[in-house]
Amino acid sequence: KFRGLSGLEAVTCGCIPVVPNRLPYPELFETKYCYPSYNENHEKSINSEAQGLVAKIQQWVTCDDSLQAPSVESWQWSTLRFKYLRLFNEAMTSLD
Repeated sequence: KFRGLSGLEAVTCGCIPVVPNRLPYPELFETKYCYPSYNENHEKSINSEAQGLVAKIQQWVTCDDSLQAPSVESWQWSTLRFKYLRLFNEAMTSLD
């Protein structure tokens, strides 16, 4: 299943994401990195998404000099390992 991991990896390397506002992306990235996405009609979706993608890139190129890759620290192991350890310990404690 697709979970957006390649997008997270790219952002970790400094890339600025330009992603559709569907799948896991809205959970991973702020709205300013997403372009509109439509699922009701495949042909309309392709055209609409292409237009949305172009519009988002044009907006950034012409208006936003300060755009930077977002922080993905909250998704990194160095941050998540303590949360996983806590959950694991809670689960083990509840078995007693």
